[in-house]
Order: sequence, then C-alpha cells, then structure tokens
Amino acid sequence: MIEDANSRVVPLCRMIRKHIEQMESRKEEDRSEDELVQAVKPLLIQAEKIMNETQGLIKGADPENKISNKAKQHQQAHKATPEEQRLAEALKVMIEEVGGTIEWARNKLDSYPKAKKDLGPLLDALGQPLTQIVAGVGMLLAGVLNLVGNLLSGLGLDSLLKGIVAATVSLFVCGAIMNERLFLLGLG
Repeated sequence: MIEDANSRVVPLCRMIRKHIEQMESRKEEDRSEDELVQAVKPLLIQAEKIMNETQGLIKGADPENKISNKAKQHQQAHKATPEEQRLAEALKVMIEEVGGTIEWARNKLDSYPKAKKDLGPLLDALGQPLTQIVAGVGMLLAGVLNLVGNLLSGLGLDSLLKGIVAATVSLFVCGAIMNERLFLLGLG
C-alpha cells in the first residue's frame, strides 16, 4: 500500500519542487504567482487524493487486529519481519518526500504571498492524510515506527516523524475529550 502510494506521490512531490524552483530561478519581474498556483495546485490536489486513498486502505487493512497483535509480539521480542522492515522503509520514503516537500514548499512560498494564500491550505490538506497514515501504520505495527525513527534519525530527519506523531497524539487526545463530552451531554 505505502510503496504503491510512494510510486504515485513521489513524482508529484518532485514536480511541485521543480515548479517552485523554476519560479525562483526567474528574475523578480518575470515571476508570476498566478502561473505558480496554476502549475502546483493540481499536483497538490492529486497528491492529496492519493494520500487519502492510501489512508482508507490502511484503515481497512486489519479489521480483526491480527496484524497488530503479531506486530506487538515482534516488538516485544525486538525483532521485525522483512515485511515490517520493508514497510518501515516505505513509510520513511513517504515522510521524507511528502512531509519534506510540505515543509520545503511552505518555506519557499513565504516569498510569494498570493501563492502562499492559495496553496497553503492545500499543503495543510496534504499533510493531514500523512499524519493519519503514520498513525494507522503505528496502530497496526507499533514496532514499525521504531524502525522508521531509526531510519530517519540516520538522515537527521527524525524531527519530521516526531512532529507527525505529536500531531497524531493531539488528534487522539482531542477526539477522546470530545467523545467524553458528548457522552456527558447524552449525545455520545
């Protein structure tokens, strides 16, 4: 699932970077924020669609908790199967490419206020399924997140994963609080 998503979303991320870099390489007077938005917006929308599809596949991957139970056993034994290692590597690529592109583009778009206004929400929208995918994989295979963390820390990118995990924990806590309040109000 993750590898398939990477094969489709990584080229889009690279095209997003390419369009922004090409705009930056132009002389100040030749830059067009509208042209940048027209080039990048469909790529962001397509990447978000792929990420949302992947998120849905992950949600339905383990309805009976068989995979998660097996992964917990592997984590407790401090061993990972080749499949778990492959998943960790694929998740690392996704975080590097998608998460890295989001952060990079946000920084670059600071120079383009109109494009930032138009593309910023799309970058946020692209980040949401990434957070959900990491959370879903984490729920399925807790040990995989340790492997991903190790792989990313070797590249100095473990802060991306830590940020995503922190956002995921915040979402779970907010969801639990909301469910509790709805229950207390008799709505849950």
